[in-house]
Amino acid sequence: MTASLLVLAMGLGNCQLTPEELELAKALISDKHHIQKPLNCDQDLTWIARARAAMVAQRGKLSHMITSSLGVNDFVRLAGYPLPDNFPSKTVNNLEVLAGGMENGRDAWNALTQSVGHANLLLREDPSYQEFDRFGVGHFYKWFSPYVDYWVIIYATRKAPSPQPHKKTSD
Repeated sequence: MTASLLVLAMGLGNCQLTPEELELAKALISDKHHIQKPLNCDQDLTWIARARAAMVAQRGKLSHMITSSLGVNDFVRLAGYPLPDNFPSKTVNNLEVLAGGMENGRDAWNALTQSVGHANLLLREDPSYQEFDRFGVGHFYKWFSPYVDYWVIIYATRKAPSPQPHKKTSD
């Protein structure tokens, strides 16, 4: 087995993905940025990503809002994933990227990584994202909708977050 196939097999674990989701997961895992900081597919995050893709498709717009008082951070916290204290609650998103209109997972990955804001999370460039070691991918197809194909990637970890350094205060 070649090294790239081994990395791919290890990263997918036992996630049960649709063919569309598998294409997106392969693009994510095989990206050169994840070789040094590997990610593993998480079935629970995949279910969350699928649900989010369906929610977004039903609304017909790309939005990280779940309800007027619930954002992605809280949605993932409620599912049992600990988040760093500096990740706000309520309607905030530090974990999810959305795309719409791309017909396949490879095109969705390429488009998302070309966006500076999305690439920062996807490639875990910000120190706040370094601890993420799990991901979920979701795809939803809705013919009579603005984007038809909807793509979601969510990152998280099951480990307790490292304490954030406290700022020194003067006495």
